[in-house]
Amino acid sequence: MLLNTRNGAGVGWAPDYLLDLLHEIEELNNAAPSIDVEHVNPAAVAPHLRLLCRVSAPQPAGYGPFSGPDFQPLA
Repeated sequence: MLLNTRNGAGVGWAPDYLLDLLHEIEELNNAAPSIDVEHVNPAAVAPHLRLLCRVSAPQPAGYGPFSGPDFQPLA
């Protein structure tokens, strides 16, 4: 999942471990979640750390994000 500017330029991406969750939220709401930039680090910072974004979307009653097997304790 790639974050683009309004002009279509790619500026960020979601880490792999969040992709299933983001796609699930998109399917539940029939719309992509809202992604807003919260903080921009200087250009000297590594590219994968330059943007801090907030993802928000309505959640259906009883929905439990981060409850799948990938997010369970290891021990």
